[in-house]
Amino acid sequence: GSDEDEEMEEEEDDDEEKDEEEMDSDEDDPAAAEEAERERRREEKEKRREHRAEFKARMERAKGGVMVPEDLGKTITEALVAEIARGGVCDSTHQPLVLLLMAIGPDMLTKARLGPLTARAIQTLRIIKDVLGVTFNLEEQPQTGTVMCMTVGAGIKNIARRAT
Repeated sequence: GSDEDEEMEEEEDDDEEKDEEEMDSDEDDPAAAEEAERERRREEKEKRREHRAEFKARMERAKGGVMVPEDLGKTITEALVAEIARGGVCDSTHQPLVLLLMAIGPDMLTKARLGPLTARAIQTLRIIKDVLGVTFNLEEQPQTGTVMCMTVGAGIKNIARRAT
């Protein structure tokens, strides 16, 4: 019994040393760290794809009739967890609204952390630039997988509002 415990502890120590060596090598070699980060993102993207496929399959099963409460609960929970995992201050559906409010806001620096930008958010950024002439500084935060959006608003005011 105790010989087996000692062997297991030695194996765990060896595994910990290998993990530490890998972490050290990633810190020493920026290219390796960058590649590891890309691989992690690919894996996360694949997981999201699988979850979406499962979600769509459940929705197809529910089209013909009533959705089973367990399926509904699982579907809603997965959607919520996916949004939380994306990070940022708002869900992916409301990214364009946040960007628009930042663009028309006061002519001072505004910042917001969003999850990975959606296609609609990117299109909104293009429209804002064309219509309002407001550009955004976007900084990707690889540690969190989020994007820090910064801009100076156009300073649009409601002139119909009564001044007091």
